[in-house]
Amino acid sequence: MRKAVLIISIVFFFLLLIKSASAKQEKTGRTEKDTLIDAKYGYELRVLSNWKIQLEKEPSLVRSTITKKNYQANKASTMFGEERLIPTIIICADTTSLSLPEIENSLIQEKGTFRNKDEYLMKLDAIASYELIKTKDIALDSIKGKIYGYKKSYLRQVIDPSARYGPEGTTAVTKEDYFLGEVVVLKKGINLYLIQFTDESEYFSTDEEEFSKMLQTWKFLK
Repeated sequence: MRKAVLIISIVFFFLLLIKSASAKQEKTGRTEKDTLIDAKYGYELRVLSNWKIQLEKEPSLVRSTITKKNYQANKASTMFGEERLIPTIIICADTTSLSLPEIENSLIQEKGTFRNKDEYLMKLDAIASYELIKTKDIALDSIKGKIYGYKKSYLRQVIDPSARYGPEGTTAVTKEDYFLGEVVVLKKGINLYLIQFTDESEYFSTDEEEFSKMLQTWKFLK
């Protein structure tokens, strides 16, 4: 009898281990060639070949992070050892009973609160620490939403144009520059989607064109 109980306990233990390992391996989506598919929240997005997709482990508010592979780096930033802000797209998704205007009022206008608001602000730094500069309407696969434009000023080192160029003569001066960002907010049924894109101002126009091109391929699965 004791032997049977022991065998059953061992089998049950191994089944729990298998189930736990399986849960740990579950991702927030899958990729098929150049397409990102998130079956849980019912959407897909075609990603340009020069951008890299990183999925997260479930459960996760952040569904995927997409970064540009061969991005440009400012000569002065490289010379003076400053880090380049990598062009990055972050896709978040969740469920909520709140309306889109209620979400926008709480998250963008900072009036009121809702479930996971703090986590959104922690993951989406454009909303949390950038200055809101513009708002316009947008539609992804016929679902209407809003796209918010942001900027954040910072000081950077640039090559002094009055100085002689060369290893010995190159000097730096301090200049104000900007990080720029866009955040798309839309809702389909009970599913809420927030998509953030951030980049340095010098390269924002070119990289934002690619971001917009990818957004145009957004499709809902159901």
